[in-house]
Amino acid sequence: QVSIIFDNSHKARLFTMLQDPIIRAISLFEYRKSAKSEPTWDPKLETMTIAEYAKTDMVENNWMTRILSGQYEGEMTQDNLKEAKRFLRETFLVGLVEKQEESWSRVQHYFGFETDNKKSTSCIEGFIGKQNDDAKVQNSVNEGSDTYNFLLWQNKYDMKIYKYATKLFEQQGNYLNYQT
Repeated sequence: QVSIIFDNSHKARLFTMLQDPIIRAISLFEYRKSAKSEPTWDPKLETMTIAEYAKTDMVENNWMTRILSGQYEGEMTQDNLKEAKRFLRETFLVGLVEKQEESWSRVQHYFGFETDNKKSTSCIEGFIGKQNDDAKVQNSVNEGSDTYNFLLWQNKYDMKIYKYATKLFEQQGNYLNYQT
């Protein structure tokens, strides 16, 4: 538990990069399909389509909400959603994958990260390049399709968290621009 390390006198400063949960689910499926060295790899995924996968119990169920609310098992509730939103709002500088360059600029400014050396620039460019690969996934499932709706059903609270995070992103951006 991080509560052992951090308290009111020793506060943590964290950032997170959030992604649309449907795109995240599709991206995870594509990754798990080919990542044979990963413990989550399953040979059944190699021949499975995203439409088939969306109907299985292999799809994550509100992963983001579970992590942020601290409830890792069982049914999710509005209380979990409320706690996840509170924790996100009070703890994180929010970044969005689809606005990654602006997000990284904020992170660098807020935390005072220096990027004038080759190593840090390479690291950031590598991350942004990986996220751009995820953008290709976006068009593989049409909004409103059965597959989309199955994935949304498994991630309904995560979608609410994501929409809330996009509002936080704008609010934090306004605040940071005011401060700079």
